[in-house]
Amino acid sequence: MSAASSLRPTVLPLLIAAIAMVAGCKEKSKHELPKPGVPKPVTEQSVPATAAAPAPSASASADPPAPAAPKLVNVAGMSAGAFVVNKPRDDQRWLSLINEVPDSVGITANGDGYDAVIALAAPATIERVRFVRAAEISAAKHAQVQVSEQGQDGPWQTVYDADLTAIGSSQRDSRGVSDEAALPTPARARWVRVNFTGGGGGTISVRQFEALAQPAEGAPAERSVSGVYRLLRGFSGASYVAIRQDGATVRGCFGDGEEKGGRVTFRRVAGEFAGGAEPGGYLRYARGSGKDAWRGVMSFSPDGARTAVLEFPGATGGSGTMAQSVNGIGWRVGDYRDACPGDAKATDPVDDALEAEKRVTLYGVNFDLDADTLRPESRPALDAVVKAARAHPDWHLAIEGHTDSSGGDAHNQDLSQRRAESVRRYLAAAGVAGDHLGAQGFGASRPVAPNDNPAGRAQNRRVEVARQ
Repeated sequence: MSAASSLRPTVLPLLIAAIAMVAGCKEKSKHELPKPGVPKPVTEQSVPATAAAPAPSASASADPPAPAAPKLVNVAGMSAGAFVVNKPRDDQRWLSLINEVPDSVGITANGDGYDAVIALAAPATIERVRFVRAAEISAAKHAQVQVSEQGQDGPWQTVYDADLTAIGSSQRDSRGVSDEAALPTPARARWVRVNFTGGGGGTISVRQFEALAQPAEGAPAERSVSGVYRLLRGFSGASYVAIRQDGATVRGCFGDGEEKGGRVTFRRVAGEFAGGAEPGGYLRYARGSGKDAWRGVMSFSPDGARTAVLEFPGATGGSGTMAQSVNGIGWRVGDYRDACPGDAKATDPVDDALEAEKRVTLYGVNFDLDADTLRPESRPALDAVVKAARAHPDWHLAIEGHTDSSGGDAHNQDLSQRRAESVRRYLAAAGVAGDHLGAQGFGASRPVAPNDNPAGRAQNRRVEVARQ
């Protein structure tokens, strides 16, 4: 018998025992809580990636539904953080080209050509392009698409250059004509230049342009959008909007004021707003209440100097349309510097909402793509709930997860449940009594905006907290 064979009966039990000890240590570490009063940092290591309990409709032994196959997304859309950078500061016509509003009126320009340089929120590998035109005599007849990874002035690589579908006289006044084509080779881009030519009657028109790519592997890094912006349209005709960002949580006010020395003093505050900065820099927000409530998204130029607004009435709801949507543009005029009157003395809006309305939407809670892993910039929003819960130890809070309608009912239900559980775990780890916390996912069953466009879907992806 060899020396190795003689050791086998002794080594095997010891090896099994060692493995068991290591597993036990890992399990203990996984459920370890931070010291009382010190919220545990949100990291991939500190927030488990799977829920502690399955969705109510699933059995305890059932595996979570498999994620839907990756779907191409429009990275050149305003709700993806895209921004047209080669137009004058006060030109807002280009917004209709990339706002993705169904049946957009699009743009009409003098001459027989129109071009736009679109800055993407993050580099993307474009696989397909799509052009939508109104069926009219001025519709563009040819399109060229170029990409660059280096800058808005190129160098440029041409990835598409072709005539668009001819529009016959019998098609005039129809809803529109859509052309979509796969690129011969997927093209990496940070800037996209699209050029339309061949209009008729002395003008050229086009409704929408889309650059379709796989969702990014990792979300773009967070960047700050704090500041005061001069507005030409949007926010109910207000002249200025002041934005204060903390992590991914955004709060502020809008109204009329005076600008002097890079500082704005508000003469009249028309209202407050709350929002969340998505990875990549665009933000979604809600402002006003009741019949005066609005929801929207804002995107920003890469240098943060300019902004674009797309908003729609809050009463639109999940079954409505974007027919009353408003486009607007603006530019940064100064730092925030406590621009909103009374800001320094303001009470906690999360506490106020739970006290008065028993419900609050947690803008600024971000997750990794199609996952329940909380991103670090979510901490300020979550810690605001911790603060409110500690101030009212008798409160019982329900954490609700919501998704948009993409991905299928089973997948959305599971994802929303796991995300709600992730938030519940964070609050419990930060010291909120676990028996005062519940978590439930609702999938896409409770939309607050239309799911037929990206701006609406961004509003539907949310976490809410309800006081029971």
